[in-house]
Amino acid sequence: MSNNSLTQYESYLSAVELITGSHGSFAQHIGDAFIVADKGNSQKLLDAFPEVFMRGWHFAQVKRMRNNVESQDA
Repeated sequence: MSNNSLTQYESYLSAVELITGSHGSFAQHIGDAFIVADKGNSQKLLDAFPEVFMRGWHFAQVKRMRNNVESQDA
């Protein structure tokens, strides 16, 4: 099974969001593991926990949009 919904870069940004700890310790550890994993193991993490990465991606996108709005208001 392959996770084609996120690019490698988007998966990385998702993992960065997950390691903030805002999504629980399990998600934080999955994000940590993704950051240090080689390509094969990072794909295994994406395949095993797609909903965790999609949650991180969603929150990363919301933060990015919020930052864009705030910078336009300044």
